[in-house]
Order: sequence, then C-alpha cells, then structure tokens
Amino acid sequence: MNEWARHGIFAGEAERAIGFFLTPTFSMFSFVAALEPLRVANRLAGRNLYQRRVFSVDGLPVPSSSGIAQA
Repeated sequence: MNEWARHGIFAGEAERAIGFFLTPTFSMFSFVAALEPLRVANRLAGRNLYQRRVFSVDGLPVPSSSGIAQA
C-alpha cells in the first residue's frame, strides 16, 4: 500500500467533478471555504482528484456580498 492509499486516495481513482451554483450576494467566505479543501487535496495528491466548476443562472459572473464577481 502506497502512502496515498492509506488516506483513501488510489492511483486509478477517477477525478470527481464538483459544481457550485452561485446566486447574487453569495458569501465569498463560504465559497472559498468549500473550494480550499478540494484545491489542497489536488495539490497533495499531485494530480486532479477534484474538478471544480462554477455555475450561474445565465452563465455570467455573479457578484458576491463583498462585490467581487465570480465567473
């Protein structure tokens, strides 16, 4: 068993797609808190375990509660 297998990460495991549907005035803090563990898992594994996708009603960037637009 390799180092990653002990943590439940297997070499042949398929990438998972995770989608986030954003609505106007969404919380950027909550959004980033959901994204960061996925980014770290990808980095530690040295490959993409998780693909992150962002959606909106019309496909355009959505303004967060802090005014930062996310596409």
